This record gives sequence, structure tokens and C-alpha cells, in this order.
Amino acid sequence: MLVKANCLLGQKIVEKEKELSEPKEYEVQVQGKLCGICGSDTAVFYGKEQYLGDAMWGHEGLGIISKIGAKVTTVKVGDIVATFFHPSFWSYYNIPEDTVVKVPEISSKYIVQPISCPLNALYEVGLENLKNKKILVIGSGFMAYIFSKYLDIFGINNVDYYGHYNEDLFKNRITEPTQEYDYVIKVSITNDYDLILRALKVGGTLVNYATPRVDYSTNFFKWNWNSLKIIFPSPRGEHYKKAFQDCVQYADSLDFDKFSKEWSITEMEDAFVAENSKKGLVKNYIKF
Repeated sequence: MLVKANCLLGQKIVEKEKELSEPKEYEVQVQGKLCGICGSDTAVFYGKEQYLGDAMWGHEGLGIISKIGAKVTTVKVGDIVATFFHPSFWSYYNIPEDTVVKVPEISSKYIVQPISCPLNALYEVGLENLKNKKILVIGSGFMAYIFSKYLDIFGINNVDYYGHYNEDLFKNRITEPTQEYDYVIKVSITNDYDLILRALKVGGTLVNYATPRVDYSTNFFKWNWNSLKIIFPSPRGEHYKKAFQDCVQYADSLDFDKFSKEWSITEMEDAFVAENSKKGLVKNYIKF
């Protein structure tokens, strides 16, 4: 069948017709309804990361199962699902069965891929390891807000927040670290590593959730001397699929849908400009 694919050509969104095959035996076909814009999508749009091809763009999907492969057992045709696989900027797409989770309704709050990544990071650290520890979260945007909500949900309260905007949304906000922390969760894409080296106690752990788009150089002497650890949480990690499944139950509690803004396909380029220039908590979505 021919489907509409919203693809990138330079900094222009172009609609192409693509031939979509029948789903393989462990695949499902999704009719796309909404797709969130990830920071990595925005970096690709502006040429800061490589465009890997039309079939590799867009991964924060939400839609309706339109077909299933012969051996699919966990979902059925008509189910509403969130997805974490490309190409979710297409009108229909085939993806593995284990990359979808059923959700109650078509709503931006159930595009759970973005909220699964912070939960995955906390799972990789180990929630019990964070109890009674001093934590610094660096960042004040959408993802930092989601971290703050999860930490509250799990009763982890000994947290300071360092960021440059949205001051009223983060309790225990600081302007400069004045003590040493057991954990620093880096949610900002800026180069804050010198600050992190000052903030981490001996034996402390950096959770490098967000990575700068520009190079950073360091001498590892202090990292080694202070016995510092670095965790790089990733959707390729062992905890991610559990986080993706679990976060559906937290979608209402996170209360982030009030920050959502939906854009039509014809406004897709404007949505990317808005995503790149934002200083608030707005999360931008494309509606099909």
C-alpha cells in the first residue's frame, strides 16, 4: 500500500509516497495519529546530527493498530498504542510488536516514549540507591520537569535543581551548587561538566542523561582521583522496555499534557522552529 511519509530534505519537510509492505509475523502496522518532536529530531532538522534516511526519523508515536503479523499476540487491530520506533512521522508504519504499548486514548499525554526515558534512567541508577542520597538535577526544561515529578512519585525528596528558566516550577532551586552531591542527573544539553566536577562528592555518580551537541574535552585525572562514576542511560539499555511499559500508569500523575501543543502536518516546519527556540515547558506534537 502507498502511505504518506513526511521526510526531511535540507531544512524542509517534504511529503513523499512510500510503498509499505504487509507487517511481518512479529510486526504490527500502526496508523499514525500523533508524533512528538524529540530533541534528537530537532538536532537532525538543523543539521547538528546526521539524517539517517526517511525510514529512520520520528520515534515518539501514537496511533491505532491497523494490521498485525501472523504471530502477534499482545495487541489486536483497533488497539490504541504508543510506540517508540521509527518512522512515526509516516501516516502508517510497520514496527516490532515489542515496541508498542496499549494506552487508553488518543491524547498527547499517552505519547509515553518521552516520559519513559527519565524513568529508564532512574531504573538504571536503581531507585533504592537514590533513597536518602543528596541529588542535583541540572536542567529546567520539559525533561527536568518530568524527572522532578518521578522523584516526587517515588518519595525521593533530597533534590536540588539548577537551571536558568522556569524557576517557579522547581522547588529547591539553586543558583550555584554549594555542597557535594551523591548523584548529579544532567538533563541539560549544555556543557556543565566543570560544574559537575565541583558538585560531585568523592565516589559520586554522574547520570549523563542529556549530551551536548558540541564537543567537550576533559582531563580525567579528577574523575579518576575522586572515584567518580558515569552512567549513560539509553533506550538500548536493559531496563528500557520495562520503563516504557511502566510509564503508562504514571502519565496522568505527571501532569504534563497542559504543556502540550499540537501542530498540523502543514505546520510541521513551524513546529520544529518552535521546538528549537523554546525556553518553556511546551512539548510539540504533529497531528495526522
